[in-house]
Amino acid sequence: MIQDHDAIRDFLEKKAAEFNRPEFIAADPVQIPHRFSREEDIELAGFLTSTLSWGRRISIIENAGRLMRMMDGEPRKFIMDPNPSRLKKMEGFCHRTFNGTDALYFIRALKNLLIKYGSLRAFFETTYGITASMRETICLFRKAFFSAPCMPRTLRHLPDIDRGS
Repeated sequence: MIQDHDAIRDFLEKKAAEFNRPEFIAADPVQIPHRFSREEDIELAGFLTSTLSWGRRISIIENAGRLMRMMDGEPRKFIMDPNPSRLKKMEGFCHRTFNGTDALYFIRALKNLLIKYGSLRAFFETTYGITASMRETICLFRKAFFSAPCMPRTLRHLPDIDRGS
């Protein structure tokens, strides 16, 4: 079993060296969360960017950047204290099949999680502390995220590992 952990660690270290370089970051959607300095904005920008991360990298970067601008460059503040007129602008957001309806639901779902846990990190740390299973923690995150009713189409924008994702 220790050999398995060593192999995983070695693999992850190799990948970190490959990808955690300024020249890689500059051309990858991971640049979006790198634009922020506060942890609460970094995790939300990362989560939302990862949600949009399918398709051409240029398109992902453009649309994730646009989404961050629509949030006035402060995702946490925007989510926790949304202005109705700014929310209205979100209705026009679109990246491939992720549209304004999906964006508005994601904002509400994130707000609910942030109110309850304080951060996404706190959700994962708390839940993993209880379950001791990353798989179960991820499943519980999706369940908590979609605890409010939503359009069925919105469900496809957060993978479900219980269904093979």
